[in-house]
Amino acid sequence: MINKITLLFTLITFCTVNAQITFEWETAIDNGDNVSETIDGITATFSGLPDIDIEDCGGCFGSSGNLVVSQGTIDGTSVTFSFSEPVIVNSILAIDGNGTNIDYTFIPSGGDNSNVIVSLNAGSAIATLNWIDVNSFTVNSSGSLFGFDNLLINDDSFSSTDNYVDDTIKLFPNPVQDILYLEGINTPTSIKVYNSLGELLISTREEKVDFSGISKGVYFIEISTNKDVQIRKIIKQ
Repeated sequence: MINKITLLFTLITFCTVNAQITFEWETAIDNGDNVSETIDGITATFSGLPDIDIEDCGGCFGSSGNLVVSQGTIDGTSVTFSFSEPVIVNSILAIDGNGTNIDYTFIPSGGDNSNVIVSLNAGSAIATLNWIDVNSFTVNSSGSLFGFDNLLINDDSFSSTDNYVDDTIKLFPNPVQDILYLEGINTPTSIKVYNSLGELLISTREEKVDFSGISKGVYFIEISTNKDVQIRKIIKQ
């Protein structure tokens, strides 16, 4: 049985490992043909059109300060963000330097994710992506002056809790879209779902959990029985 100290340590580890990371490009490095920034061991690299740069626009378009920008002379080109390891991509501030109303198409690589089209209003919009297991993503547009800030991701690694896994307990489907079913549990005392920040979202004693009202992302389910406590990772699609 997992004692309370071990369980608390496990939950803290979950929250630490999967804590949100924001790339604001304040410590970014201009490598000539790309711009990169490393935070908490994860490197995000921005590349694409010939003129890649870091600019401080003084908080323009709702940015936090520095932007990664790419200026091109040929419409219809694209830029790419790549990561040193698979990550969960939450959102990014997208900017058109000309301040126009324009569509940006975000195309992920890695994981089972869908393209997202975002309409910029007066040159900016927050693109909510909610992608899982992403290695990189490309942004296409008919514009020629791309700018980005506040790239929010989560580390997609998972702390080592396999020692606590009882193979007789089955959770399916995982990834889940609506209802997650649990089998092989003898009288659960509680079933709780936490987000990557350690916040409790669902508490039940039923052997099925409704994820339909939860956003896409990675979650952790704590299964408590009279025998022990287990924690599993669940992906909501």
